[in-house]
Amino acid sequence: SLDERETSFEQKKKARKARKKQALEAKVKLSLTDHEILIGTYEEFILGFKICKKVKTKDEYELQPSFTSRAHVGPVRSLVGVNKFLISGGSVEICKIYDLSSRVEHGQLMTHEGTVSCLDKHGKSYLFSASDDNSLAVTKVGSWQVEK
Repeated sequence: SLDERETSFEQKKKARKARKKQALEAKVKLSLTDHEILIGTYEEFILGFKICKKVKTKDEYELQPSFTSRAHVGPVRSLVGVNKFLISGGSVEICKIYDLSSRVEHGQLMTHEGTVSCLDKHGKSYLFSASDDNSLAVTKVGSWQVEK
């Protein structure tokens, strides 16, 4: 009968939705704990937080501090992660490079004469930095050679 077919169709539709939801939740569970949130503050600091699963609960997560550095003399204006490195730009013309695998400062880039207001990456090989002095720098990640 027609009612039985509609009910069967609705049940199949609900079952499909439930399977999709379970698959999505499984992906989230796998990937959430592999991520870290990095924040630049107005008070000169870079803060890192790892997403960790709570021990006694099934589907709850919490943020645990993983990285703290007094990075700049003024506010942190921009952050970008490239491979294992975190690069920060601030109100002074210096970009700081941190190695996140060992949690230490790796070096500095001094390619600008104004506030470094924008950082971005291209793939895993290049860092772009822009400054209030209207300059743009392209730097090779790893060797930290300024290309342009």
